[in-house]
Amino acid sequence: HFAPILTLGLLAVPLFAGAATFQISKDGNVLIKSAAEIRDNIYAAGKSISIQQAIFGDVVAAGAAILISENVSEDVWAAGATVSLLGGAGGDARLIGSNVLVSAPVAKDLLIAGGTITISQKTAVGGDLGLAGGIITFDGTAAKNARIYGGEIIINGTINGDVIIK
Repeated sequence: HFAPILTLGLLAVPLFAGAATFQISKDGNVLIKSAAEIRDNIYAAGKSISIQQAIFGDVVAAGAAILISENVSEDVWAAGATVSLLGGAGGDARLIGSNVLVSAPVAKDLLIAGGTITISQKTAVGGDLGLAGGIITFDGTAAKNARIYGGEIIINGTINGDVIIK
């Protein structure tokens, strides 16, 4: 029952947003790096998405390669072949990709669907953890419950709530 809910939850996109910044690239590359503070939601689509500054809002990104290297104050939604979340998320993080790496804290829930999923020791999840993938490595910590579905699952981290593994 969890896998379809996870997939629907990951694919849902907020329909209503306050102020927002949209970045759609014609050449395939989107770089978000500015001297000015960004206090807005970011919606980015392109071949390569690179967010190299703190965002005070949500980030929604779709592309082949997605790199978020700085903190996002709210939720992160990202779908791509390669998704790397190296900056923290102040809300939930929902990620889909062939290769997904998370190496930063996530204040609320972390939900990931992917081929290869790697959660580093730097990752502390404040809410629930939901992972569905082929090869899953979890070296972080999760404050609440975890549901993990995968072909090969390696857990070297700590999960403080109930755990379901299939």
